[in-house]
Amino acid sequence: MISNVRQLLEMGRIPADADMSDEMFERYDRLLQFSRPLTEEEAEQLAGLFSPDCDGLNWALLRAIEGAGCSPEKLGEIAEKCPNEEYAEMIRKLC
Repeated sequence: MISNVRQLLEMGRIPADADMSDEMFERYDRLLQFSRPLTEEEAEQLAGLFSPDCDGLNWALLRAIEGAGCSPEKLGEIAEKCPNEEYAEMIRKLC
């Protein structure tokens, strides 16, 4: 597991916009810049981090999951772990 993924998991779910400081946004944003595609396992682990309404970071997380090249079955499993229904549906449509 790459360092970015570990650090993101340690930080936990991306907060709502109203609870997000500029520094926290910048840290999540920096960590969501991966040097290689995610593995299926990493994508699945990160699926629980989606914010209720921070679309900028949610979009970056969605793109990282898309880049993992998961099978349709795995994308379905990943979508089930996503706490934001709008983005869970987008994950399902990546197939």
